[in-house]
Amino acid sequence: YFSPDGEHLSFFEDVLFPADIDLRGEVLLVPDLHARITLLDVNNEVIAHLGHDPSWLEEVLADNFAMRRQPERWVAGKFVHPHDACFDHEGNLYVAEWVAIGRVSKLKHVG
Repeated sequence: YFSPDGEHLSFFEDVLFPADIDLRGEVLLVPDLHARITLLDVNNEVIAHLGHDPSWLEEVLADNFAMRRQPERWVAGKFVHPHDACFDHEGNLYVAEWVAIGRVSKLKHVG
């Protein structure tokens, strides 16, 4: 993070390959091009890594992200290459993936 004057303030290290951010209240949403979504609190502490699965990530990264071009290998409920994500007014998450034919997932807020 940087101040408006360009002064370095801090790093957060619990993301692999961040693509974008969105904020809802005190929760920072970070889509990660390496097959997961990270939620951080106001202190940059991880609340959750949604979709974190090391064996799945290995498949996704294989052959220079070949899976991005192979929809027949995609698994429902598992991210391939989340490029953007945002909250709606009800707290649901929408995740857009940077894959051959595109893919948008909705994660419904419960609770």
